[in-house]
Amino acid sequence: MKRGEKLCSFVCLGTPRPKARPRFVKGRVISTTSDHELLWKTTLQKEVRRLRPLKPYDGALMIDASFYFEAKDADRLGQPHTHRPDKDNLEKLILDVLKKERVIKDDALVAGGEVTKEWQMRGGVVLSIFRAEAD
Repeated sequence: MKRGEKLCSFVCLGTPRPKARPRFVKGRVISTTSDHELLWKTTLQKEVRRLRPLKPYDGALMIDASFYFEAKDADRLGQPHTHRPDKDNLEKLILDVLKKERVIKDDALVAGGEVTKEWQMRGGVVLSIFRAEAD
């Protein structure tokens, strides 16, 4: 599978936060959503609403997401971010926002893409959405 036509790109500044996973305590589901997650989600939604397409993208898609975390130490700049949050939880929140804001018809359509995390001067995410094509 390879990247086809580039459909759109988004840049959103802020501190990337993961999608909280429900926890089970004594047989009950407990939500662990934090204020930080809600702030990041709201920031993403505002940026996506500003740039979203007229109708949701359909068909096989590839989404690349580059997450940047603010480095307090200049020695970390450009280095891989190997701390929490996990990349899969960061990606899940992005896909949920893209679906809710009608950028993509369904997150099940995402067949591939690259997710990276690194230290930079400012935090945020750069998203690029492509059509997926067979090799």
